[in-house]
Amino acid sequence: MKRFCVLLSALYMTAMFTGCDLLNSLTGNVDGNGDPILPYVVVNGNITVNTTWVTGETYYLDRNISVDNNSVLTIQPGAIIKFNANCWLEVQTGSEIHADGNTSNRIIFTSANDSSVGDVVASGTPATGYWAGVWVNATVGTRFKYCDFKYAGNDSWPSDGVLTLGTAGAIVDNCKFMYIKYYGLDAEDVTTPCLIKDNFFFKTYRPIMISTKLSIHQTNNNSFISNTQTAIFVSGIAGEITASIVWGVTNAAFWILDDISINETTGTLRILNNAVIKGDPSMSITFYSAQSNLKVGTGVIFTERRDDTYLGDSNGDGSSTTPALGGWEGVWDASNSEYILNVTQILYDDDHTGYGEGNYTFPAP
Repeated sequence: MKRFCVLLSALYMTAMFTGCDLLNSLTGNVDGNGDPILPYVVVNGNITVNTTWVTGETYYLDRNISVDNNSVLTIQPGAIIKFNANCWLEVQTGSEIHADGNTSNRIIFTSANDSSVGDVVASGTPATGYWAGVWVNATVGTRFKYCDFKYAGNDSWPSDGVLTLGTAGAIVDNCKFMYIKYYGLDAEDVTTPCLIKDNFFFKTYRPIMISTKLSIHQTNNNSFISNTQTAIFVSGIAGEITASIVWGVTNAAFWILDDISINETTGTLRILNNAVIKGDPSMSITFYSAQSNLKVGTGVIFTERRDDTYLGDSNGDGSSTTPALGGWEGVWDASNSEYILNVTQILYDDDHTGYGEGNYTFPAP
């Protein structure tokens, strides 16, 4: 009996020091080929047929995975998706993701090292920027509801956002973006209006970037806590404003990254009361006073990115930089070929002497 106990003890110590494969073998937890049966599902091939990831299961992506061939990946409430280092999930044109979590069963996209949820995949410490992200190409019907994205965004990722939307956009509703290296949500390529609401951004570098085709206002109810640079960043990559667009939040400034132009015949930009617009160097907003297509509410301020007086330290550098004349280009009225000079509302724009400057009262939104 003593010899038997010694043998069991030796086997136990061997298992402890040689890892899961041997432990599975000793306990009989292997498949018909003798390979260990893992407590989670390893996803190591592209998804080319309609597929469902089910409630309560942990899915481990050990490489870059593509949803392709016009297939739909359905992710049920409570599913956990973990990623190997630098890996991403990409939805190709024509395919879709339907990730519909709920208040009691959120869908989690996280690092393989995150042992706080789902089955244990790896034993490391989860850290910002471990995995890459989720990229949705031009496809209609994709949605993310009650989803958490954690510990993502790194230099191997060919996009700025952990969740990157293509031209068709997606529904992004009640999602959380936490511990993100760059942008949480990148919607700069979106050309079709889509719903982005009730999302929470925590400890990202920059929470969200939108295109000129998207409206963001108070009813969207997005919130921002402890981000390095807190703003709604506006990219001009998708082209000029060609429809009726509304900017109207007061918990973060709109930060203009590119020149923004409002189409003379079809575009209107309505900026609601007390919103703040901050511009990058040399960036401007072009409108047509003859068409009254820039409508501005009371208390709206146009200024430059370093101006902490309005909606705080958007560029996240404390007091190390201060706003200055010429910090951004200004507001250009293409109808009269002049920049607008409203000294109480348009601050720190460039000195436009010789280009023409005129006072103008913006119509209400």
